[in-house]
Amino acid sequence: MYTNKDAEFIFCAGDDKVRTFQDFADQHVFIPFGIQTDEDMFRALILFPEDEPKAILHPPVSVTQLEPKRKFEPVELTIAQEAVFTTAVGVSSKRTLASWHVNTPVQIVDHMLGLVNLRETEGAKL
Repeated sequence: MYTNKDAEFIFCAGDDKVRTFQDFADQHVFIPFGIQTDEDMFRALILFPEDEPKAILHPPVSVTQLEPKRKFEPVELTIAQEAVFTTAVGVSSKRTLASWHVNTPVQIVDHMLGLVNLRETEGAKL
């Protein structure tokens, strides 16, 4: 988001399965900045302070680590608060920072497909 500040839609889902470096040891997966949980992602997406219409994003570690000598400034995002969706996957009794909840990953896929179909049939009027 920091380098694409004109994004119009953000969707983030997590299943709260905590992973460690060992979980990825036998896979060819590069994890440069450590393991994050879904709640870390949800927390990072709380972009709008109360009653503030603008979202300001401070440079994340994933950006600053790439060029440690460069000075990065906060950026103003153009996204509307209504266009940021965070969704927890799993049991509904879990406390979460997510705005939405579904029981299974299949429900995520179904809802995303519904958005695509709606967009195609409604002439991109979401």
